[in-house]
Amino acid sequence: MSTTSTSSTPKCMKGISIIHVGKRNFRVPTASLPDGLTSKRDIYGRKGSKINQLKQETRTFITVLSDKELVNIRGYERNVNMAKIKIYNIIENKKFLLPPTHFISLPLSDSNTQRKVKDFQNEVLQLKLANIDKSILIKPPSLHLTIGMLNLYRKEDIKEAVELLKKLSQEINDLIGKRTIVSNLTGIEIMDDNKEKTHVLYSKVGEPEGQNILEELGGFLTDKFEKAGYLKKENRPLKLHATLINTRHRNNGVVASNHDNRQGEPVRIPFNATPIFNKFSNIEFGTCRIESIHISKVGEYDERGRHHSEGCIKLP
Repeated sequence: MSTTSTSSTPKCMKGISIIHVGKRNFRVPTASLPDGLTSKRDIYGRKGSKINQLKQETRTFITVLSDKELVNIRGYERNVNMAKIKIYNIIENKKFLLPPTHFISLPLSDSNTQRKVKDFQNEVLQLKLANIDKSILIKPPSLHLTIGMLNLYRKEDIKEAVELLKKLSQEINDLIGKRTIVSNLTGIEIMDDNKEKTHVLYSKVGEPEGQNILEELGGFLTDKFEKAGYLKKENRPLKLHATLINTRHRNNGVVASNHDNRQGEPVRIPFNATPIFNKFSNIEFGTCRIESIHISKVGEYDERGRHHSEGCIKLP
């Protein structure tokens, strides 16, 4: 007995792509998909090499329809199911090419630290440097440490990620013990190699001598959320930092339409950070106690200017 998997695209789905990840389906605006993520390219392969391999391995007939969203699979039911699994795995490997929607955040809510950051930013503006304006300065209430970026495209994913964080609360308390998590914000650094063409300037983050709780906590959280399928761990040590200036937030009305920037985002114009280093290289922003862990949404803020939180747990 053979099985056929096919359907037509309703009007409400025009401009929407279905991305399959395991047993989950993600509705994503087609225009937002990075190059190389569409089903046709990933499943068809160069000159049909991948789809021919799938046909041979699963003994099915597979057709990728012209709208790039639908795949027609024909064959015996067991073989069709095998082909589905293989196709889902192909798409799953591309999941983290989608822009992250959320992040694991440790807010830096100390009022003295935020005041010192605000004073620093005001002094930077007084230098009247080219390509630096208020729009690229990180608002002090949103200061935070990022543990990892998350891909939560469905309401169910957001709910499950928050539930996971809350379930980990006791393990986190056991990990921390009676210690208080404290971060020292000292000095400034850049993400780029060239100070004259800087996009991100941040404060370095350290811990009191003899402590490495933040690194332990970061490693614990990234492991758990990676295993849950929400986070892709980077092949480098966790780099804790507090961003102070980021050109991605520039508000100049010009948006990107090429591969130099993410499509739809403001064009990123660098600035010369050398004068800032000349004056503030050894600046101290103080000590800040870490009081909570949040699942925060990228690009959304509450009425106080903090990143919108989907849910959180308190730390001892």
